[in-house]
Amino acid sequence: NPWTVSKVLGVLHEDVHIISSIDVPWVGFGGAIEDSRFVVGAWTHREPLEAVQQLPETRSSSPVLNPVNVYSIVDEDTPVVGRPGTVSVEGDVHALRVNHYVDLMAWQCDSCTVHDAGMSWAVDKLKEALPEPR
Repeated sequence: NPWTVSKVLGVLHEDVHIISSIDVPWVGFGGAIEDSRFVVGAWTHREPLEAVQQLPETRSSSPVLNPVNVYSIVDEDTPVVGRPGTVSVEGDVHALRVNHYVDLMAWQCDSCTVHDAGMSWAVDKLKEALPEPR
């Protein structure tokens, strides 16, 4: 995926004065567990992106806020209230997402069937930085 947070924000830079928030959609990761001591390496199956993108009114997301244009944010279930004349941008799951590891405590993600090794670079970095447990 060629998109990064800095690229997405760079694209929106010209409109930053009218943006109050960007809702970054969550994509569920879970299902079959791989042999890894790191969360990002253990769960490498996710929900299909098309299914997540089709349900914007019911999906969970994390807001990236423009503090200059936000009046309030109450909790994750309440929309961001922006200043008059500002907009909240709905994030595209194909450009930017939050990987939500839903199966940490119990199997919950029956729809996590798409293999996605996009975080393998992080596993390599973690292995370099953290010694093996004894």
